[in-house]
This record gives sequence, C-alpha cells and structure tokens, in this order.
Amino acid sequence: ATAADEVVRARFSGVPCAVRPTPQAAMASSAAVAVVFGRPEILEACWECLGPTDLVRCRAALPADQCRLLRRQVLLALARPIDRSSGGTLLEDGRLLQHLMFALRALAQLGLESLRDCEAAAVATSIIFYADHSLSPVRSSALRVLPRSGPRGDGDAALRAVVLRLEDEACEVRLDALDILPLVAASASDDGVADAAIAVMMKASLKRDASLRRAALRTVSRLACRLGDRLPEFLEAVASCLEDRDASVRRAVGEAMARLVEGRCCRLAVETLAPNYVGHLRIEVRAAALHALGEVARGRADVQAVILAVERLEDAQASVRCAAVEAVAALAGRSVPAATSAVAVCLGDSDASVRLAAGQALPALAIRGDETVVGPILERLGDDLARNRVAALQALSHLAAGGDEVVIAAVAARFEDTIEDVRNAAVSTLVQLASRGDPTAVPCLVEFLRHKRAPVRCVAVRGLAQLTAPCDIKAATAVVGRVADVDGKVRREAEMALLELARIAEPDCHEALVQTVAKFIGNSNADIHRSAVSGLARVVGGGSVSAMSAVVSHLGLGWKEMLHGAVQKLPRLRRRGDAAAISAATACFQHCAADVRCAAVQVVADLADQGDLVATAALVGRLRDDNATVRAGAVAALPQVTGAFADVYVSDAVLGRLRDGNPTVRCSALVTLPRLVKCGNRAAIDGALGCLKDEFADVRKSAVRSLGDLAPRGDKKVLQAVLEATNDRDAAVQNAAAFTLGRLEERHSPAGGSCATRHALSAPTLAHSLPALASSW
Repeated sequence: ATAADEVVRARFSGVPCAVRPTPQAAMASSAAVAVVFGRPEILEACWECLGPTDLVRCRAALPADQCRLLRRQVLLALARPIDRSSGGTLLEDGRLLQHLMFALRALAQLGLESLRDCEAAAVATSIIFYADHSLSPVRSSALRVLPRSGPRGDGDAALRAVVLRLEDEACEVRLDALDILPLVAASASDDGVADAAIAVMMKASLKRDASLRRAALRTVSRLACRLGDRLPEFLEAVASCLEDRDASVRRAVGEAMARLVEGRCCRLAVETLAPNYVGHLRIEVRAAALHALGEVARGRADVQAVILAVERLEDAQASVRCAAVEAVAALAGRSVPAATSAVAVCLGDSDASVRLAAGQALPALAIRGDETVVGPILERLGDDLARNRVAALQALSHLAAGGDEVVIAAVAARFEDTIEDVRNAAVSTLVQLASRGDPTAVPCLVEFLRHKRAPVRCVAVRGLAQLTAPCDIKAATAVVGRVADVDGKVRREAEMALLELARIAEPDCHEALVQTVAKFIGNSNADIHRSAVSGLARVVGGGSVSAMSAVVSHLGLGWKEMLHGAVQKLPRLRRRGDAAAISAATACFQHCAADVRCAAVQVVADLADQGDLVATAALVGRLRDDNATVRAGAVAALPQVTGAFADVYVSDAVLGRLRDGNPTVRCSALVTLPRLVKCGNRAAIDGALGCLKDEFADVRKSAVRSLGDLAPRGDKKVLQAVLEATNDRDAAVQNAAAFTLGRLEERHSPAGGSCATRHALSAPTLAHSLPALASSW
C-alpha cells in the first residue's frame, strides 16, 4: 500500500495539496494502477478503501490469468455492506445504504459462483435478512438476488422468504416475489415448492388487486413440473379462480390450467371443470369454464370435453352459448361431424352474437362443399346485422364448393347491400369461389354495371376486373367503359380494372380495351377526360404501343418518368420492323419532355428497318426540334435507318444542321455526313470546310475528321485547309489535322469512290416521298 501511495504521489507531483485526491481516492487510483500493471497484492491491500464503483472498475481491467481470484475478492467486497455484523443502525446512513443497494444489484448480476461454500452461504443468509428490510427498494433488490444465491444457500429458507413477501405492503415487492418464486423454487425441495404454491394461491385470493391474482396464476402454472402427486389439488385451486369477481382473472384460468397439465393430464383437468364449473349457476362462471375447457383440451378431440361444450350450445344465456361455440371450435376440429352440425344450427340462433360466433367457427369445423353447413350459411346472408352477413360471406369463402351456381348467385346478390363492408366481403368471396370467365358470375356482374346506385357499380367493376376472361371482349369493354361513369369512385375502380385487364388480355381484346377508353379522351367533361388519360397512361407503363399512340399527346410533365421508361421498354418487347411500335415511338416525338423525345428517337433507330420511309421522315422532322439534344440524337440516328444510302433530301437536311446554333448538333452532323453521302460530295465537303472556322474547337476537330472521309484524292483545296488546321490554336484540332493529312496522302482509292463499303441506290420514288412525309412530322 505504501508503494502504491508513492506511485500516486509521483503522479500528482507539483499539484497543490488542496486539490490532491483524498487518501481513499488515492488508494482507489492505486488499485486501478495495480490491476493494470498486474500487481494483485496492491489491490488486496486497497480493499478497505474501495467503494463498489471502484471495485467494478477494477474488475473490468483484470488480466485473464488472475480473473477468478480477483473476481472472488470483488464479490466479497461487494457483499461486505450487507453483512449484518456491520450494525443495523449504520445501514440507515445514506452512504452505507447506497453501497448496500449497489452491492445487491451487483450480486444479482455476478452471482456467487466464485465464492467458497461457507462464504456463499453467509452471503445468502444476509440476502434473506435484507429481504425483510424496512425500506421497500432494499427488499425488492434482495428478492432479485435470491435466485442467484439459492444454489449455494438454503433453498427452502429462500423460498419461505419470498412467500412472506407475497403479503408485502408494497405492490411492486409483491409482484417481484411472484416473478422470482419459480426461480427460487428450482433449489428448494418438492414439499417446499408445493407449500409455497398453496401459499401463493391463498394469499393472492385475499388481495384486491386483480393483477396480483393473475400473476399468482402464472406463478403456480410455472411450478407445474414440481407439484407431482399434488397436481389435482392445484388444478382444483386454480379452477376455483373461475369464480373470481374480475373477468381478466377468470379468463387467465384457462391458460394456467393448460400449463399445469401440459397435455399429460388433460382428462383430469376436464373432470375438474365438468361437474362444478361448466354447469355453474353463475353465467360468467359457465362462460369462463367453457373458455378454460377449450384451452385445456384444444385440438385433442376429447369426447367428454366436446360433449360438455355441445350441451352448453342450448344454454339459456347468449354469452354462454357464444363461449360454447368457441370451445367446440377449439376442441373438435374437423374430426367430429356431430359437433359441426350442432354449431351450424347456431346460425339460426335468436341472438346476433351467437350467430356471429357460429359463422366464424364453422370454417375450422367443416370441410369445403359440405351441404349440411352451406345451406344454413346461405340463409344467414339475409341477417339483420351487417357483421353477421359479413361472417356468413367469409364462411362461404372457406366452405362453399368452387363454381357452385346457387352460392355464386346468392353472393352476387349481396352486391346490392347497403353496407360497404358487406359489399366488400361479397367481392372477396365471389373471387375465391368463381374462376375467370365463370358463366354465372360474370354475366351477373355485368348487369350490376348499370345499377342505379354507384356503390353497387363500384364493387361490380372490382369483381369483374378479377373474373373477366382474357378473351371476353364484351365483358372487358363493359368494365372499362365505366371510366365515363358519373361517380368518381366508379371511374377510379374502372382505371384500376383497365390496368389489370390490359395486362392479361389477348391482343384483340387488348386493342378493344384501348380503343374503348380512347373514345373518352376527347370528352367535354374534364373528369372523364382525366380518367381516360390516367387509365391509358397506366397501361402505357406496361409497354402497350396502342395505348401509347392514343394517349401520349395528352400526357403532361407529370407522366414524364413513366413514359420515358415505357418507351425504353419497346426494343425489348417488340421485334425490329414492328410498325405499331415504331408508330408509338414516333408519337412520343410530340411530348413536351425532351428526355422522352430523346428516348423515342433512339427507339425508332433501334426498331426501324433500313429504308423505312416513315421512320426516316419522322427523324428528319426531329432535326427541327427545339431541344438541341433531340436534334443531335436525330442526326446520329439517321444512318441507322437509311444505311449507306441517303436521299438528297436527307443529306440536305443534315447539311442544314451544320449551321445549327448548338455546337453539339454541328458536331453530330459532321460525324454523320460521311455515312450518308458519297466520297467527293461537293456540298458536304464545302460544309465541312466552312466549319473549320468555327469558334468551338470540338466542331473544328469534327470537321477535320469528316474531311478525311469526304475528300477525294488530290483535292488541293481540302489539303490546304487541313494543312492550315495543323496550326490551330487547339492541340486536339492540330492532332486531328495531322492524322487526316496522313490519310489523304495515303489514299489510293479512285476519285469519286464511295466512302462506305455499301452501294448507294437511286430511288426516284423515295426522293419525291420524303419531303412530303417529313413536313407532316
């Protein structure tokens, strides 16, 4: 300790005495230094001056080889404040009480495994002593430590200490005692556990707080494996809580009994409930007993339990009949047909809640197509209460045979119900019972499209969207024709139906759907116009070329992203030369978003065959687009459509772009010209020579390279111009000029040869047709 003090003094040398650490703090620092430097003997000498916080800090820095020894020393030091020999009066001192609370919390985390048996027993005895402390926080902390000290101390004594706390004046202490009792019971004898369980039930029954009584039931159920031959006694004690005045406690009995028997003594639990509780005079007790019966024997098809529950289906009280229906559903399953029939009879009960419970229980009892059950359910479709009609429809969706015409007609009739929940349930049930193109359901729903009430038309549209066959043009067009409905909700449903039907429809039906909706685009009613446009726009998103052609001119910037993605899909969905796809892409040239027009230009180039007049004229028309990127893209795309041949009209249009106000367009035109005209074309050469004086270096560089492809051998004017370009102020232009000059000097092809390997074809008809086509674009 002296050596450690010297270390601390050296560390604080030059520090005024007034601000130096106190001796206790100095010893704590010495202990930390000792641990870091592996000096356990210094740490042992400092125990008396260390507080709990210092001890835990030291423990965190222990070296691995000394961990067990020092952990034991830390535990002993932590337990020192709870040693009764230190004097009970001193524990009321604030500092010592703080140390006591810290020690109890630390022991709850660390346990007593590192202590010798005699030391652990002494600590456990002290913990039991403080479980009866005058302050409730100390009692609660001591209770939490007991499960960790039990294996090293007197388990029965610890269990008795916990049982005593069941009558504690503080509610939180009583709840803590109930929670830890099963843990402490692990180290106690079986007799002690049984006595504790009896005490729990007796003491909890005297408390006014229902949460304590529920906690007592949970606690006893967790002790089930330790009760042995006394299990019947505890089943009876738990079952007696069915007479509790609180409904939540009565409902907790079923779960507690189920945990007590755990499937081993199911018959014993049923016999406990049968004579006294299922037939009890009090209504709430009978209902709670039936709930407990369902929990105890759930899914076991116990004959005695099923008989008890079925008998209660005729009880005079509706709440008991409801509980009986739920119990039968839990007990019988599909293995007891008599039980199913008995529950089906309850569909005609005079009480609405019983009818509802029966409708909800039947899907768990009957098999699909059981006529003895389906008939009574159909009668319930006209029940006075909407929730019962909903339950009947839901039961039919699980029990009625698919395609049953009688059931389908009865369900479809519920489309006219005045309650929205019933109508929605009818749609869901009909979709599950009928298949697409069902000859009974589809005509019935088509008739409802003309119903005078908008909610009925709405559910009819929704149902037809899921039942119309892919080839049924009549039904499909009738559905999407509702985009012109006077009701906004019906129009929205029709838009969604159009999207679904267009996705699955065969080509002829798809075209009919688009044409039907396209008729309403020009409607004078703005709402109908918007619905038609919105519906077709959603179809466009799936790649429909007919819908794209019909609606693109009516789509604003809000649809830009969708339309851009749809246009880019076309090359993947359509083959090259598809006239409809090309027409749809060229229709997108009229859209207000430049990104869409750019994508359409590239798609036309990808899809069109070489020599396609419509595609060529459309691209030439885009050379006058107000967006430079679109113009540049159209210039670059023209060779893909025209190939090595280019009509004079096309080449003149590209030459005109050499005077474009945007340098990117001029560059694109210069790069494209050699692919459109023959080598030696004077107009193209003169245009490229003119661009050598352009203010933009990229344009001059493109002009030099273009001349390398356009100029014939021996053209002195071109050679002189390229030679002068080698002195251009831009290095990239100089390099391009030097490269082009070498190409011109080495060229051996005869003057007038083609700059492309493919031959140009003269076509007078094409020459006359292109200007007229381009003007239309």
